[in-house]
Amino acid sequence: MKRFIYLFLFFLLNTAFFWTDVAGKYGDSITIKEKTPIGDITKEPEKYLDKVVRVEGELFDVCQEMGCWFSIKDSTGAIYVDLSMGIKFTMPKKSNGRSAIVQGMVSNQKGKSTLMLKGSGVEILKK
Repeated sequence: MKRFIYLFLFFLLNTAFFWTDVAGKYGDSITIKEKTPIGDITKEPEKYLDKVVRVEGELFDVCQEMGCWFSIKDSTGAIYVDLSMGIKFTMPKKSNGRSAIVQGMVSNQKGKSTLMLKGSGVEILKK
């Protein structure tokens, strides 16, 4: 009987872990109303550099160690999003493939020509 109870508890805890929904708000509230296509940012970086933008799309390549960075893509392109080593907030590791709204400042990656967003707020949408 004890074995059955332990197996049942093990199953229950694992089920709760794997079925946890990651939808929700992370970091600061998203205040920008107008969506900027990612392709516009990558085509005209000088127009957006050091400006806060809102992008919407699908999350991918989410950091699996701390959840401190990820990438987001829409139909026009993709961009890397840095969360400053998770100082303020981190992303759920299971958020790959989820639709999201991201707000952040467009910047160069440590002086390189690679563009990125310094993420300040994320809203993962319900499926």
